Amino acid sequence: QVWAFLAPKLIGAGRGAIGELGVGKVAEGFRLDEVEIERVGEDLLYTATVGARGSAGTAAEVPCSPA
Repeated sequence: QVWAFLAPKLIGAGRGAIGELGVGKVAEGFRLDEVEIERVGEDLLYTATVGARGSAGTAAEVPCSPA
């Protein structure tokens, strides 16, 4: 299960949330299933389960980061 908080503040680089997953293109990423969103004060808490890797569609050639 993945838990991610989104807060209305910018704090700089911070620490990485997850390690390298070997994903080079958007279509190679892992799906998040059963996504739920909850307000916690000013923050948003996203919870989800990690689903299958990869997806169909035109995103196959879109890189995850700028070259």
